[in-house]
Amino acid sequence: MSADVVQLPASKKRINKAGDALRRASAGEVIPDDAFREHLEIVRAFRACHSYPLTNVAMGLRHHAQKAAAGSWYDAGQRLKQMATIRDKLCRLPGTNLARMQDIGGCRAIFLDQETVDAAIASIEQRAKRGTWDIVDIDDYVAAVQRKDGYRAKHVIVRKRGVLIEIQFRTTVQHNWAQLVEELDKATGLGMKQGRAPDWAVEAVAAAAADMRQYELGVVDRPTLVDALNSSLRPILDLSNTGGKIV
Repeated sequence: MSADVVQLPASKKRINKAGDALRRASAGEVIPDDAFREHLEIVRAFRACHSYPLTNVAMGLRHHAQKAAAGSWYDAGQRLKQMATIRDKLCRLPGTNLARMQDIGGCRAIFLDQETVDAAIASIEQRAKRGTWDIVDIDDYVAAVQRKDGYRAKHVIVRKRGVLIEIQFRTTVQHNWAQLVEELDKATGLGMKQGRAPDWAVEAVAAAAADMRQYELGVVDRPTLVDALNSSLRPILDLSNTGGKIV
């Protein structure tokens, strides 16, 4: 094995088996304690394998983000997906194999506008042509909104030291929408991040995403945006402890 590739705790087949056991246990299946502990240790070790490659990607990301921002504001960070979130994703997406999960290690870069986002991605793509970055895929949720909830961002999936790392690129408006949805989700327990929210709630946050897109394009001003958000999110705000209004 190349020294540049991290040592996995088991074969990918065994890692997928451990992930499936975690999924089945979460669904209520009884798995003997010794076997479950073994499965759980493999999942934990596989998660830990992403730590060093994630740090490598994050360092490179900051370089390209700074270059693209050209002196203007940006923010970049990294995180390892929590065990509970890995379990939730395995349960929510039954066809997902743990060894192919793309976002156990994740970075995020936020910029003031879409042009700077695209410049940062283009900078990474140029380095990929020189062999510095190994880009596996680019998911564009901006050019055409593909998610029912209106989520907008661009995701770049890279392979580093043998494991997959996801980089999310967002504008500040796209990030503010995501943060708003997360806060409302915590306040109401609707389960939007876990894919359990009812259709009416998904439609509400999608409408809010459209409202914020209009603001990002300069079609409406901030007071108009606030009024629109209060209207679009009314069904959710009425359930939350936020006082029932966005200000």
